[in-house]
Amino acid sequence: MKRALQGIIRHFSIAKEYQDVRVQHIREIFGEFGILLANFELCIAQGLFTDKDKLRIAAQLERIEEGVRKWRNAARSLKRQEQQEVGQ
Repeated sequence: MKRALQGIIRHFSIAKEYQDVRVQHIREIFGEFGILLANFELCIAQGLFTDKDKLRIAAQLERIEEGVRKWRNAARSLKRQEQQEVGQ
């Protein structure tokens, strides 16, 4: 889970700073988030977290997911804008 979180932070930082590679890194964020969710489910299945831990982590995952959704929408908007510029 830690590596996936680090990946999300890495790709977010690059996407935020460099518009020319933004869409690529936003896609990477989605992949890292999927890994994070899968690992969380595995940890739950193995009983590695207390109920309190699960709730705390789930709350943070919701915040991350909200951010991922915003980036996805931004990427779609950016892609549409690029397609319009190419079509002109």
